[in-house]
Amino acid sequence: MASVDTTRNNRQTDKPVTATDGQPNAGKVVSGNRKPMAASGESIEERMRDILRGGGLRRRGVRAPSYDELRPFGHRETAGFPVYKNLERRLLSAVEQPDPEIAHVMATCAAYAYSDPETLSMIMARMGLEDNHCEMIHSSVDAMLISSTAFLVLSRSGRVGILCYRGTEPLNFINWMSNLDVEPERMGYQISDPCATVHAGVYRNVRATRYEIMNALRRAYGDRKATGGLSADGDRYGADDPRGEGELEALYITGHSQGGAMAALMGVMIRHERKYRDVLGDRMRAVYTFGQPMIGDPSFAEACQSDEFLRQNVIRYV
Repeated sequence: MASVDTTRNNRQTDKPVTATDGQPNAGKVVSGNRKPMAASGESIEERMRDILRGGGLRRRGVRAPSYDELRPFGHRETAGFPVYKNLERRLLSAVEQPDPEIAHVMATCAAYAYSDPETLSMIMARMGLEDNHCEMIHSSVDAMLISSTAFLVLSRSGRVGILCYRGTEPLNFINWMSNLDVEPERMGYQISDPCATVHAGVYRNVRATRYEIMNALRRAYGDRKATGGLSADGDRYGADDPRGEGELEALYITGHSQGGAMAALMGVMIRHERKYRDVLGDRMRAVYTFGQPMIGDPSFAEACQSDEFLRQNVIRYV
């Protein structure tokens, strides 16, 4: 994995997840307590607070505001807005990594992953991905030291995707305990060296949201059999998916701090798990991480270094 040492960066309908059709308990809230839906007088915020007290899984999808909404009293586009003209084209056509403009976009995305999907989608629109769609996937189980949050940002056409992991939240005790859970854990698959081990806390948090993320990516590259997913208005994705008609062609993964570690590990999984590599391997363009801690032992590091893609296209800013 390539490391970049830098000290400059001067540029600058919430719904609980329900069971799918045909599954038991369809229409009920999926949570640790399995509480019934709240009475009509109870707000969504109160209902979600009750659900998240016991942990659980939730998703939320939003559409970015248009440029007309972002610039109500000025010209739709100016010299500095959006930050990068034709950003989707650059993300699709970049040949060599790291690319300084792409690195700036990834760093910005990783920074705003500490916010909510509305804010992140707005910021990515300002960066140049107009009318993007942003889906947040979050899973938490306090007793298992799991607090995993990821965002999938798709360009308007659907051809470019950015998978971004949120890092350690300053006031999240579970995040800090997970960071300290350094007992090595055997990988669930072989990566050259069958004895390679990784940071247990990072591995556990990646797995917590992995299948939901993979389903979201399946939908992004056009597999309508993929389950789950919520549209911007809270409806479950079906045959008439509200996003662009294009299929995912370029996938970038990023994150800061623990989120960077999760991003790097997901990159390894996509590269070395055959079921993921067969459909996503050619679409994954690069992994950019910022302030990423180490994620594996020397055997794991050597195995990653022997892989040409991981060696050249996983860029770690320290």
